[in-house]
Amino acid sequence: MMSIGLHPRMVGRPGKVRAIKQFIEYARQYSDAWFATREEIARAWLERT
Repeated sequence: MMSIGLHPRMVGRPGKVRAIKQFIEYARQYSDAWFATREEIARAWLERT
């Protein structure tokens, strides 16, 4: 699992937004990449225990 925290002061800059967009586009190329909210991760974890 890879978690990326995004603080408004850091991510609100044009260069940072571009880099995050590029990363998401790259990661979406993989069928096993899962973009989930904290709630979705917690529910998945509870279902497996």
